[in-house]
Amino acid sequence: MGAIEAIGVRLRQYAWFGGRAPRPEFWWFVPFYGLVGLVPLAGAVIQLAPPPPSLAVTWRRRHGVGMSGWWSMFPTAAIVPTLAIASLELENPGVSENAPTLIYLGFRLTLGSIALAMVRLIRPSQSSDDACGPDPPSRIDPRAYRAFE
Repeated sequence: MGAIEAIGVRLRQYAWFGGRAPRPEFWWFVPFYGLVGLVPLAGAVIQLAPPPPSLAVTWRRRHGVGMSGWWSMFPTAAIVPTLAIASLELENPGVSENAPTLIYLGFRLTLGSIALAMVRLIRPSQSSDDACGPDPPSRIDPRAYRAFE
């Protein structure tokens, strides 16, 4: 699967969370999505599309490696309390002597969870069919996705 094909498949089915995504579909789309995010108007439009396409492709890639898509939320679950503590500390400096330590640990946990997520997304897809669907081929047949156009 080439870059254009992978990006095209992902954009045609941007809100499809079912099935499993092959590695090329995920790894070609992620840099494209990041570059589009740098363009002010295009970045705003793609980020406001419900749900963001990056979440859907990450969810499907998790299925491809045999994990639940809910693991995609783990880095978010780590950063939310950290940002809450940081905002409280900014509003009331010195309210807790442990706040800087908690913020530091929270950001370390977030970075660690993102690194772990990336390592797991690099793994090859499971070669057998599972509850999320059949083994994703490395080359997608565009005719299989006509229903999502």
